[in-house]
Amino acid sequence: MQDEKSLACGENVSLSSASKDWRSVLDRVALGLFPPDLIIEVKAIACEFPAVHQVPLSRWSADEIARYACQSGLVATISGSTVWRWLNEDAIRPWQHRSWIFPRDPQFALKAGQILDPFKR
Repeated sequence: MQDEKSLACGENVSLSSASKDWRSVLDRVALGLFPPDLIIEVKAIACEFPAVHQVPLSRWSADEIARYACQSGLVATISGSTVWRWLNEDAIRPWQHRSWIFPRDPQFALKAGQILDPFKR
């Protein structure tokens, strides 16, 4: 096998199985670092408008959520990448704004028609 390497002690080690094992160990360790209740609270913060927490932002970033969690006393220290990873698990992306997908103006079709009609010719 090309993945196998010999160690000084004479054993063969498969790199692919070793990396899979190492990743599963890291996943178990990472899960144990923060209690599930904290993860839920951070995800709840991400789903709320920053103004609810008296933060003068229009949208949260992962770093801002991490900073807010530390300042509010939820956790002593946490990185933005950890928050991003938690939010990514549930496809929560408060930093993305896509209001254009769902027009809220009841007269949207009429207004858009006035602009788009000349292009129909």
